[in-house]
Amino acid sequence: MLIFYDNTRSAPPPVLHTGSQLVDGLYAGLGGKNLHIIGAGMVGDFTFSPSFIFNGSSTLKHSVIAVVLPETLTPNTTIMHGCTPVSSFLEITKIDGPVLYELDGRPATEVFSEMLGIVHASLGDSNIPFLVTLGRKYGDPYSPFNEGAYVNRLIISANPEDGSVTLFEADFQQGTKIQIMSRDNRMMVESVERRTVELLETIDKEKSEFALYIDCAGRASGFSGSEVEEAGVVRKIIGNNMPFLGFYSGVEIAPLLGRSRPLGWTGVLTVFTNR
Repeated sequence: MLIFYDNTRSAPPPVLHTGSQLVDGLYAGLGGKNLHIIGAGMVGDFTFSPSFIFNGSSTLKHSVIAVVLPETLTPNTTIMHGCTPVSSFLEITKIDGPVLYELDGRPATEVFSEMLGIVHASLGDSNIPFLVTLGRKYGDPYSPFNEGAYVNRLIISANPEDGSVTLFEADFQQGTKIQIMSRDNRMMVESVERRTVELLETIDKEKSEFALYIDCAGRASGFSGSEVEEAGVVRKIIGNNMPFLGFYSGVEIAPLLGRSRPLGWTGVLTVFTNR
């Protein structure tokens, strides 16, 4: 199943429709059916201008479109990462939906200002959304670093007046242990190269129909500052093996750690093969 939804509820300031609640609703409605779900939250541009989706005949706002593909197609999905932890585990001690107020009992903006070396009063005008994400590690928290064990959440804005930062999603809860993650362009490109090659090695290229790449808009070189356009790396590796489609998104949805979930700062590559 492919799902696409209008990511921006209103702006400015940006207020988003949350993908985690959407996916929870999908699973509740599916009643235990095991579908391979991938998709995206659509954004207008880097400044969260109004977004929309197209249903084949008209444009829609504040809507979701789902496309169930034929059973003759088999999806083969891999997820590209690119963040590394730069803090110890921090406990969320106050949060309301996507608005995070406290980490370890301290205002979230104080924690970020200390970590990033930015004057607290000017944090709201800083480029904090460009620098870090918040990562939740699944499984054994003290196991060796594995990028595939993390779900990262982008930061939309910071408010030094009440000490809060606003996240792209609303699935973190009080008591959740997170780490501050640094965006690493070198790791991002290495992950893209490695995971694309590994995916192609697991499929029969003669049976491939097409590939779809859903890529976080923040990973574009014009936004991330990377010297390499990582979507171009995917395209180069796939080459002429199959038709290749793709677009930039606000949120990526893909199977990870036992179920499909909204992701951040990721690329989701799916190769569809015929049976």
